[in-house]
Amino acid sequence: MSKNEIISLIIVLAVISYATYKFITREYTETRSKYILDTIVEISATSKSKNVGNEIEAVFTYIQALEKKLNEYDPHSLIAQINDSSDDVFPMD
Repeated sequence: MSKNEIISLIIVLAVISYATYKFITREYTETRSKYILDTIVEISATSKSKNVGNEIEAVFTYIQALEKKLNEYDPHSLIAQINDSSDDVFPMD
């Protein structure tokens, strides 16, 4: 093998090694925002999984469930029922 062939082979191996490293350590980043809790909530997540968007949606769903329970202006929310009631004991979920 000539010197140029050896250098070319080393360069090809370096490029393949770098591409393999980037493929193995790849990460997916996604940012979403929604109007929740009377403000804009922005969530940014990074994961090795392609389903990072589903995880963000699960967090938004959880926040919206909390908002429904803790909204003092909604007469059906837990906080409004506690405020309007004269009971001393309330069930927790």
